[in-house]
Formats: sequence, C-alpha cells, structure tokens
Amino acid sequence: MCIRDSAIIENNDTITLYYLEGEEINITKENSIPIEIIGSDVQQTLDFKLDEDVLPTRLIIKYGNDDKRQKIKFLDSKLEYQGKEIVIKNGMFYQFFIPNEYIDFNQAEQIAISTKKNGDYNPIFFSRKILEDKIDYTLY
Repeated sequence: MCIRDSAIIENNDTITLYYLEGEEINITKENSIPIEIIGSDVQQTLDFKLDEDVLPTRLIIKYGNDDKRQKIKFLDSKLEYQGKEIVIKNGMFYQFFIPNEYIDFNQAEQIAISTKKNGDYNPIFFSRKILEDKIDYTLY
C-alpha cells in the first residue's frame, strides 16, 4: 500500500504515519513510517510506502518538532492498494482525520496549527470511522 499526501509544511519536522492492522489497538514503532521534512512554503509530497501486503484498518499521523510549533496546510491525499485507490480531495482532509487537543484546525483553510497544552506537546491526527469504513469497503 502507498499513501501519498500533498501538504505545505512550514517548519522542519518528522511526520510519522502509524497504522494498525486487524484487531491491533496499540501503535508500535514496527508499524510506523517516519519522513523527515524540510519546512517550506511550497507544496511537498509525502510518500508513505507500506509493505505490499499490508492493508491497515486505522491510520494515525503524528508530528512534532523540537521547536514545538508547526503549521501544515493539507491539500490532497491518495491511498493506493493493488490497483484500487481512495482519493481525499483538497478541502476534505478533516472529514477523514480528526485532530487531537494539541492541534487547532481551521476547516475552511485546511490548516493545522500545533499548540502546547499544559506544557505538553503531542500533535496527532486519527483516521475517522468514515475513512476506516472506506478502506474496508473499497480496498478489501
């Protein structure tokens, strides 16, 4: 499976895609793909390549740099598996991913701004049930 995201990422960061398979409930380093990002005001493509036979049941996007600040504008995404695909068009990211409390998300502009809360910083997006159902229906 390949997951390709297009985004504008303001600051240097490591963006990690975690995925769960089957009945898994805990994220692990073994089921993760980190990508080092150089911050820019130009669109970048993030290619997360999972093993060919892996079809996740849930996706988690985690980021967080040492400066504890980040601004990401999500453009579009595509999930590809064995000739089938799911496309998340520009402006639709929030319908498929929910941010945790460390992310202020502007739905109109599709911009995520990470924030510290009570001294903690751990920005994460979790796939929503609608995406998990779409993966199950479209790609299985």
